Amino acid sequence: MKSAYPILFFLMLMTPIAVQAGPTRQSEDAVKLNSEAAWVAGWNFANCVVKRDRIGVTAILDMMRTSPGVEVNHKALAKGVQKLADKYGDCLAPGDKLDGKMSVFLKIMAGAVFVNKFSGNTLPDYSQSPWLYTAKSVERAEPQEKSAKLFSLFSECVFRSQPTDVLALLKSRPFANEEAAVFVKLQPAMGSCIPAQEGVQMKLSKDTVRSYLAMAAYLVDQVYEFTKPKQTSQMIREQGRRYA
Repeated sequence: MKSAYPILFFLMLMTPIAVQAGPTRQSEDAVKLNSEAAWVAGWNFANCVVKRDRIGVTAILDMMRTSPGVEVNHKALAKGVQKLADKYGDCLAPGDKLDGKMSVFLKIMAGAVFVNKFSGNTLPDYSQSPWLYTAKSVERAEPQEKSAKLFSLFSECVFRSQPTDVLALLKSRPFANEEAAVFVKLQPAMGSCIPAQEGVQMKLSKDTVRSYLAMAAYLVDQVYEFTKPKQTSQMIREQGRRYA
């Protein structure tokens, strides 16, 4: 990782969301929703649904995990999200609309799951859990996937550097003053986590960074849960006696 162009980075971080909507793409180097209102609506909806059905949302997010060589079933993902929207339509305020790329909304939901899990709870120590992305994984990526891998590596590095601040960011309302304040706190990590990759340029915007950080937080925590030492039968029995 290297620190590069902090002033340019800050200016690009403050750029507005570009207007674009379209189908989910396997590789995406930019995150775009149709408007600021769509971002806020998606964030509100995701947090509302997760509070009522975190297991259902997690099941949809788990569909993004596949074996090597097996593509994600985007139709099934879209169908799952549509079912959530139909079932919890009352989570949308009057006039709100879920409008944007499916992959963006999945990242927003991942962030909502992470926030819900640690609302009032202390974050664990992720330092010993294995990394999801490395410089080598970016180098080995297909050309059409390289940018997305680069963003994923960057966001994982930022999250691991300042997990508490990333949690605060994901709790904050998009485009609010609180969000802007947390972004300022994250500047040191974001500057030092920019990967050094020949021939690859990162165009960072606030919405791109926030959505990738949401997915990084969710996935790193998932890896932590899968790799942390499991409770022994004796420990489980002791806990059962304690709460009996």
